[in-house]
Amino acid sequence: MAEPLPAPVANPALALCQSVLEAMAQGVIVVREDGCIVAANTTATQLLGLDPSEVPAADFFNRWPLLRADGTTYGPDEHPFRLAFREGAPRQSLLLGVVRPDGARRWVSCGIFPVPHAQPGEPRLLTAAFEVLAVQRQADIELRAVTDFSPVGVYLQDAQGNCLYVNRRWEELTGLAFVEARQRGWMRLIHPEDLAASTRAWEAAVQSGEPFQTDLRLVRPDGRVVWISVRAGRVDMADGTLEGYAGTLIDITARKHTEAQLLASEGRLRACIENTPYVAVQWYDLAGRVTYWNPASELVFGWPAAEAVGRTLDELIFTSDEARIFTETLGELHANGGTHGPAEFAFRHKNGTTGVCLSTVFAIPAEDGQPRFVCMDVDITARRRADRFVVGQHSILELIALDSPLPMVLAQLVRFIEVNAPGLQASILLLDADGVTLRHGAAPSLPESYNRAVDGVRAGEKVGSCGTSVARRAPVVVQDIATDPLWADYRTLALAHGLRACWSTPIFSALGQLLGTFACYHPTPHAPTREEERLVAMAVSLAGIAIERARAQAALHASEQRLRLLVDHSHDIVMEMSPDGEIHYASTNLATHLGLAEGELHVDALRARIHPDDRVLVTGALRQQHGETMFRFQRAPGDWLWLEARLRRFNGADGQPRIVVFAQDATERKASEAAHAELETQLRQAQRLEAIGTLAGGVAHDFNNILAGILGHVELLGMDLPADSALQGSVQQIQRGTLRARDLVRQILTFSRGNEVHREPMRLSTAVQEALKLLRASLPSSIVFATAWPAEEPQVRADAGQIHQIIMNVGSNAARAIGGRPGRLTISLEVVELDESFTDGHPPLLPGQHVRLTIADNGCGMDAGLKQRIFDPFFTTQPTGQGTGLGLAMVHGIVQMHQAAITVSSEPGAGASFEFYFRALEVPTAGVAPVQPPLPVGRGQRILVVDDEEAVLWAARNFLERLNYRVTPTPHSAEALALITRAPEEFDAVLTDLTMPQFTGLELARRLRTLRSNLPVVLMSGYLLGVEDRELRAAGVVQVVQKPFGVHALATAMNLALSSAPADPGI
Repeated sequence: MAEPLPAPVANPALALCQSVLEAMAQGVIVVREDGCIVAANTTATQLLGLDPSEVPAADFFNRWPLLRADGTTYGPDEHPFRLAFREGAPRQSLLLGVVRPDGARRWVSCGIFPVPHAQPGEPRLLTAAFEVLAVQRQADIELRAVTDFSPVGVYLQDAQGNCLYVNRRWEELTGLAFVEARQRGWMRLIHPEDLAASTRAWEAAVQSGEPFQTDLRLVRPDGRVVWISVRAGRVDMADGTLEGYAGTLIDITARKHTEAQLLASEGRLRACIENTPYVAVQWYDLAGRVTYWNPASELVFGWPAAEAVGRTLDELIFTSDEARIFTETLGELHANGGTHGPAEFAFRHKNGTTGVCLSTVFAIPAEDGQPRFVCMDVDITARRRADRFVVGQHSILELIALDSPLPMVLAQLVRFIEVNAPGLQASILLLDADGVTLRHGAAPSLPESYNRAVDGVRAGEKVGSCGTSVARRAPVVVQDIATDPLWADYRTLALAHGLRACWSTPIFSALGQLLGTFACYHPTPHAPTREEERLVAMAVSLAGIAIERARAQAALHASEQRLRLLVDHSHDIVMEMSPDGEIHYASTNLATHLGLAEGELHVDALRARIHPDDRVLVTGALRQQHGETMFRFQRAPGDWLWLEARLRRFNGADGQPRIVVFAQDATERKASEAAHAELETQLRQAQRLEAIGTLAGGVAHDFNNILAGILGHVELLGMDLPADSALQGSVQQIQRGTLRARDLVRQILTFSRGNEVHREPMRLSTAVQEALKLLRASLPSSIVFATAWPAEEPQVRADAGQIHQIIMNVGSNAARAIGGRPGRLTISLEVVELDESFTDGHPPLLPGQHVRLTIADNGCGMDAGLKQRIFDPFFTTQPTGQGTGLGLAMVHGIVQMHQAAITVSSEPGAGASFEFYFRALEVPTAGVAPVQPPLPVGRGQRILVVDDEEAVLWAARNFLERLNYRVTPTPHSAEALALITRAPEEFDAVLTDLTMPQFTGLELARRLRTLRSNLPVVLMSGYLLGVEDRELRAAGVVQVVQKPFGVHALATAMNLALSSAPADPGI
């Protein structure tokens, strides 16, 4: 609060102003801009509760807060005085409330007038004039300020019903403005259905002078209906005359709706309680007496409501102890609240039977203030009985599912029925396969003597209840055995064992096959109850399942035994497995046939033994519904089986998918098929070779004739030239080339016809070097040859042409391994000493000195698998049509014919090395030049020479003449025969070609033999075309000269032919 300003200095003008203020009837104050009251008349100081001596008074704005008409305080920015200062305009007829420092509130009508500035720079002033309102007016304002914010509608009306005052909430409830209510009242808004009652109540209140109070509906002008609670009281003037009524309106629409809903809900609840057949509802007082008993209670407990109400439970359904406990429970609920239950309790029905209820008890408020309790019961007797049945059924079904022995299952079933139907004794008889004889199945409660007596009885009419039931295939009920004719023949037996009633039900399988009977005995005459019939029906169903399953299991067991015997003694391998690989069954021959050790019978071990190339095939077949495949299985290292498998998918007994595999050992069949295919290939190859051989034979014959002419002329030329002639070298070169050509023809014939190999002592280096000349010419120049020869080399027994074949075939393979890149081919000979450690692993070698021929390359090399197959006939790595696969096979055959050995070493990318071992001859011949034997000559004998080739005929004639023979040449075989025919003794021997026009040399020899049996015949041929030695001897051929031949070969053959004793044809 600001400090009070000092009193102004005495001023005649201010004194005059004060006199004027005192003369005014209204309260007047002069307020400075800073909130200081600088002047006030007596009326104003009294109104403000200010002592005149305190003027001037500071802080008017805060010490005297101003109120609006609704009673709220003006904020600093809304203060009317400050607004007048700020706007500089007067404000009149303001209804303000002034709160004095002592807390008193005064309502005034106020005018505010800003005072013009007297001099520049002086504070601004304003004058405020107050007129204090009458007390009644002030009270009205305060009442309105209070009631306008009340949640209750407030009104004041005169005796005629015209509204003198209404608050804001009243207008909201009725939908009428005060102006309308003042002119016409509000009674016209009353709902027509409530108007009469409301009018009567109003008139009664007016007459009695008591306050008027009622609930009614108003129909607002907008048509909406609202429920209101009206309360009104009379307002009297001071003189006691009636002035009017003041009242309140409260909106009870929501409450009325809730009450209506509650009433409807109570109606529905009562209807449910009264009409529900399942929930027994009772009400009890604190002493446990029944105050309400719904129809369901009558049904459950058997007591009518008229008899039950007013009684305690020990008089109805409980024992005294049970009723006492129930009353104590009610007391606990009354003291502590809450709910008791749901809990099970046993009760006694009015008819004496017992049952079980599920009960819930709780307290409810009562209108009279007395404690009340509701008990809601659900009869679960049937449910508990059904639960027992279900448990019993499950236990029986578990025994069946576990394949328990049939007698155990049936005995348990009988005991279950007897426990749930006291007084009954049950029995099960089984029907034999003959369909007539009944055998004891189970009857644990019947006397053993009775069971023995009925065991084996034959079914039929009047054979007791069971025999008749089988005959009729229908239930048979006998209520009294003593009188029923069906028991005439067995009455004495039954009565002697205390049995008076029996009913029997046939037991059928699912397909209607009669399996036996289920009988129930009773010690007194008795008819089955509905509950007993239901029990028997369940028992018959379970017995049928048990008997049928037991018989099916027995049949299945027998079938499995037969199947197992068949599978175990079958050649097929059988296995059952899950798709995830779990093996459920395997035939006994699986492990032994597949070479599996103990513990290896699992899918991972089996999969690991399947050939890697075949695993995808097996996996694909396993995914098919019906799969078939052929795959390789490793029985042992290096031992592969071919298995032919058929796979089928099915669902097992547990419903899970299974795969059954039937596998046969197809190894022999595959080997046979492979051998057959190989034979077919070989046959085709042999046919090709035969064709090639035939062609080669013809070519060889003609080529050898040409070579024979060349070789003959060359030798004759060499004989005619002086020994020191410069031409002798050329003659020798021509002669060696001709002989090499002869050897080539022999190799062709050997390849195509398998000609006899001629092994003779030789130095291996000579044949190898000759072969390298031809090999060098046939390989690309990018391949470099490297050779190495021993200083001293022993002789070996070999065929030069075959050695030539080895060099050509292995060298050609090496060139293909090197390919188009630069490479190296190394050929070397080395004399080695082999001991038993080497020869034992390389038959047919023997310990001792050997000559080793090595052919090595730096080509692509081979892996172990390829290295194992290189000598297989027809195996080739070349594309189809570019190789026969016979090159190395022929090499291997040549090595075997020479009783030699071959080793191969190779790694991928490291080239290959072939080593050939030839046994050295024991007689050392190193450094000894071959001695040419003397040339045998004739003694002037007469020789008939026959050949259709002019060059050969000419060479042979010249050779023989130089050998001191007399020669008669002829190119025609017919002419030769004619010459001998005319003069059989004219010639001492005949030299003839084999293949000639007209007829062959062999045919000529046969015909000459008929003319002169001792005439020796020498046969010349470039190719014998499969002629055997016995044919030659039979024709009189004593010697054979292979074309092309030299003078030495011809001289030797002719000399031998003219000997006194003929030799076997040969060279």
